[in-house]
Amino acid sequence: MLKAPKLSFRQAATIVQYITGPAGSMAGPERIRFVISFIMERQTKWLGAGLNREVVMEVFEAIEKRRSIRKYRGEPVPEDLMNRLLEAARLAPSSSNTQSWKFKVITDLETRKKMKDLALGQKFVEEAPAVIACCVDFNAFGERGKEVLKLVLSGAARPSLGMILRAVRRGKDRDKDPERVVVNGVINVSIAVEHIALEATELGLGTCWIRAFDADGVQELLALPDGVSVLCLMTVGYPAQDPPPRPRVPLEEIRI
Repeated sequence: MLKAPKLSFRQAATIVQYITGPAGSMAGPERIRFVISFIMERQTKWLGAGLNREVVMEVFEAIEKRRSIRKYRGEPVPEDLMNRLLEAARLAPSSSNTQSWKFKVITDLETRKKMKDLALGQKFVEEAPAVIACCVDFNAFGERGKEVLKLVLSGAARPSLGMILRAVRRGKDRDKDPERVVVNGVINVSIAVEHIALEATELGLGTCWIRAFDADGVQELLALPDGVSVLCLMTVGYPAQDPPPRPRVPLEEIRI
C-alpha cells in the first residue's frame, strides 16, 4: 500500500506551485500521476534541499550505517534536529513504563573542554558540537529509587554482574528490589540512547557512546538534580570521518 508522506507547510506550498505551474495544463489523470511522482521524488530529496531535513531511511539501513564517530565538523547541530533525537529517546520502551531517564544537552565550549578532561582527555568530547549527558532518573522509581541511589553513591551497593543476574532471575513481585531498580534504570537509559544513535544516523549525524569518564566530576560540573545520575555521555555532530564497519561475529555464533 502506498503510504502518504508527511508534508510540512513549505513542502505543501511547493507542491501547490507545481500543480498550478508545470502540471496546470495537464489533464486530470495525467496531472494526478505527475503530482504523486513529484511528491515521492521530492520526499527523498528534501534533506538535501534543506526544506525540513526529512530523510527516508529504513530502520535496518540505519542500523547498518551507524558508526562510532570520533571526528566532527565544526557546524552546530540545529535545535530542531536535537529535539528530534530527544523525541526518539522519549518514545523508547522502559520497564513498567517508568521512563526513568533524563538528558542534558551541552553545547557550551568551555563546559565541553572541562568534560573532555573528565573523560580521560578524549579530545572528540570537546570537538563535538554537542554532548548529551544520558542519566538514570531514580526518582521515576519512587521512594525506593531514591533509597537505592543513596546506597549506590555511598558505595554500599555497586552494580555488578552478580547484581544483574540476580535481578534478571527474580520475578515481577521483586520489581522494587534495590538491585532491580539499578538494573532496570541502566537498561531503560541504554535503550533510549540507542534510539538516539539510530535517529542521528537517519538525520546524517554521527554519535559516540562514552563510558570512560569521571562520573562524580561530570555530576558536579553539570549540577544534575537530586535523584539523577549520569550513566553515559554521547557526542553528537556532523561526521568528519567515514570509518568502515567494525567486525561482527557471524549470525550462527549468536543464535543458540
